Amino acid sequence: HAWDVVLKYYQMKGGPEYNAAPARKLSMSFGLDLSGSAANNRQALLAVINHIIVTHEPYKRSPDAMFKALICAGLNKRKLIQWLKLILRNQTILETFYSSWSYVVKTGFDDAFRAIERLSMYVFDLPVDVAVKQFKDMNEAF
Repeated sequence: HAWDVVLKYYQMKGGPEYNAAPARKLSMSFGLDLSGSAANNRQALLAVINHIIVTHEPYKRSPDAMFKALICAGLNKRKLIQWLKLILRNQTILETFYSSWSYVVKTGFDDAFRAIERLSMYVFDLPVDVAVKQFKDMNEAF
């Protein structure tokens, strides 16, 4: 599943350690974003993946729901293409998940990136927590 590829990247790049760092935990508790610059696309991606894991796994949401949340977050932040490039241009990811003849390996996913680029002219405000919102609302009611 596509979410498995994302999780493998998250593990390889030290996502759990990055998100467990004291400065990161403190910034999350105050709702601050420490990864403001464009040079930190990897850190922003690791933070979003962690947020999706933390909000979706307690409710046993499917890999589909978590991948959709990642896509929504990427569109909202206008970083979807950069994030996908980080993941799909990683040699270990390519060797682990894709055959040498696969579309991703052969083309570098460039056609898809050009198609997705057309979405950049739009401003998105998609709900990232749509798969867990109903459960959160239920918990808050009690």
